Amino acid sequence: MSLGQFIEGVYYSFYKRKWKHSTTENNVNRVNTHITPLFGHRRVTDFRRDDLQRFLDEKCGSGLSFSMVDHLRWDLKQIFEMAVAEDLIGKNPARLLFTPSEAKRGERLVMTLEEVEAMFSSS
Repeated sequence: MSLGQFIEGVYYSFYKRKWKHSTTENNVNRVNTHITPLFGHRRVTDFRRDDLQRFLDEKCGSGLSFSMVDHLRWDLKQIFEMAVAEDLIGKNPARLLFTPSEAKRGERLVMTLEEVEAMFSSS
């Protein structure tokens, strides 16, 4: 079975019943945009951890945010964990994946103590 067939026929069929509507839209869009076009034609049994980690490294290098790359890592882990549960593969090749530390993180804005005091004194 190809990964694309598994995602469409098994993975989505099960998880769409569990996910909220907004979660379904986000997850399906993300998987269909980033995972299925590249890996959909490959057999579920043909994946190795290094291939999947390289995919995340490349996504990081393409400018995707840390959050997006981290969600893709989570998607892969969940997809392949389900393949294990369905007895299609013996081990989850995505189990040890990590989000590269170089992944682009947004600027974290933190208020100073003076800004907090000014905010509370203005009301």
